[in-house]
Amino acid sequence: MPQTAASVEASIRKLGFRPEDVRLLLVTHARVDRAGATAHFKMLSGAKIAAMDRDFERPFDLRLNWDA
Repeated sequence: MPQTAASVEASIRKLGFRPEDVRLLLVTHARVDRAGATAHFKMLSGAKIAAMDRDFERPFDLRLNWDA
């Protein structure tokens, strides 16, 4: 969700860390609602993105059902 990236970024900075220093983004389960935040931090930091092997073929699950 669009507001998620800004909220997470603000929390990271509040703790005294710099999101620009992130070198690896680990996506534990690919879902469309995480795509925006992942893209935000990729652009901000230039970090590599690692995903679980089960998500490699289908990068983002378009279902929004949390129990799916």
